[in-house]
Amino acid sequence: MLKKMRHEKIGETTPMENEELERKTRQLEEIGYDALRKGAYEDAEKSFTQAIAIYAGLGDGEKKASLLQVVSTIQFITEKMDEALRTQTEILSIYEQSRNVLYQARALNNIGLINVGRKRHQDALDSFRKASDLFQDANDKLGIAEQWTNIGSVYRDTERHQDALDSYLKVLPLYYEIGDPEKTGDQLTNIGYIHSMKGDLKEALKWYGDALPLYEQSGNQEKAEITRKNILTAEAALGGGSAPRNSIGSEP
Repeated sequence: MLKKMRHEKIGETTPMENEELERKTRQLEEIGYDALRKGAYEDAEKSFTQAIAIYAGLGDGEKKASLLQVVSTIQFITEKMDEALRTQTEILSIYEQSRNVLYQARALNNIGLINVGRKRHQDALDSFRKASDLFQDANDKLGIAEQWTNIGSVYRDTERHQDALDSYLKVLPLYYEIGDPEKTGDQLTNIGYIHSMKGDLKEALKWYGDALPLYEQSGNQEKAEITRKNILTAEAALGGGSAPRNSIGSEP
């Protein structure tokens, strides 16, 4: 559970003044979310940033961190990656102060995703590994599995195919244990894709074939259809065509 975080207030305010400040933050949040719905990202970020400053003055770290996450998402969407990284690092600092292990892990995951966008692959790997360790401390099996999937995908994107395969295989048993057919199918597809990149189409077919019934079981017809196309493409390639290029697994 997220712990309530209180920081030192900037100056002393009366209860009436606090009430007025909290009313102002609610107004700013409403304006921000309205702008966000309209796709006016700059206006949304401005309103949220003003609300964050007030929460900081009130010493409310929980609400500050929550809005910082929204701002970081906006910055990521608008490809302001350096700013998104600074914002997410501030979020991580808040959760380190509150010693909230699970939320630290989520912040590190986000930092890893941002670094993928910045093409800072080693930094991304470091963040994903740290996040995995914290998810381990929190006994969050899905968190652990997703971090090693992210690690595998960084390896995949940098053409370290064997390292990618090792990472995906490492956590496949966890996905089966978790029991989510779609996520398990994604991991099987990732493994199949790496085999196709390595030129082993027969092995790729095996993994795609294992993924297909899981997508059908999950009801995700789009992924099921893509997997059928992957299978057909791989079969054609074995007869002299080209290797499949679709990867629909979990990616950073």
